[in-house]
Amino acid sequence: MNPYTKAILSLIRMISAGLMVTSLVYLSSCVFFAVGRKESGEGFLPLALKSAPFVLGLVLWFKAYAIARKLTEDFDD
Repeated sequence: MNPYTKAILSLIRMISAGLMVTSLVYLSSCVFFAVGRKESGEGFLPLALKSAPFVLGLVLWFKAYAIARKLTEDFDD
């Protein structure tokens, strides 16, 4: 594997992991409200928007190699 591809692959996976962690932090407030049996006051749309980075991170994680390969195809030996 090309070293440039490895570097881009690591960068894409780090970005996708950051998106997933950020989304989990956003959603953890809803879990804390549910454990404390308090009303969070949020409907479906805010929860869907908070989970969108997690879904995007998963897609990026699974497609990372294809994206890295496409970005570094000009640097092949």
